[in-house]
Amino acid sequence: MLRLALSVVLFTILWWSPELTPAAAKDLLSDPWIMLHTAFAIFIVAAITDIVDGQVARRYKQETDFGRIADPFADKIIVCGCFVLLTSYPEGGVQPWMAVVILAREFLVNGIRSYAESRGIAFPADRVGKMKMLSQCIAVGSILFYLGHWPRAGLPAPAWAWWTITLSLWGAVIVTILSGVLYVKRATSLLSNHI
Repeated sequence: MLRLALSVVLFTILWWSPELTPAAAKDLLSDPWIMLHTAFAIFIVAAITDIVDGQVARRYKQETDFGRIADPFADKIIVCGCFVLLTSYPEGGVQPWMAVVILAREFLVNGIRSYAESRGIAFPADRVGKMKMLSQCIAVGSILFYLGHWPRAGLPAPAWAWWTITLSLWGAVIVTILSGVLYVKRATSLLSNHI
């Protein structure tokens, strides 16, 4: 629930910030450096809660049906929402088609999982799915930090920073596509064995 609340604040900042420039900054709420670093900090806190909540639930045997649904829902909302909103920042490198690929993979896998579970077939996340989430979080975090630290702060970005966001973004897209393909393959095998 905290992650969903944080996503509302994060999305508000990202929606508000594309028009901000250092020259136009008159107060804290119009300073792109402050706003985008705040967005970065919120995203990091949300990512940490994602790591911690599952471990706490398992350790104290507090796993619930609500948590099983709400946890991946919150993950997908915050990550997919960030990718969609980051398309408004040309300097960040997120192209609209990349956001579509990421959203399409989530819709596809959720549809497969729902269908499999409706037939009594367990279809939990696998290692590649977790790698996908990690790669997406690294990409979003890197882009938020990059935007606030250099382009939106009115400073020239060093080459290593640009390469970091480019490689992390393309890595996230490739892992997302790969995980989608592997989920479809796995689902095909599971479902064919239960027909």
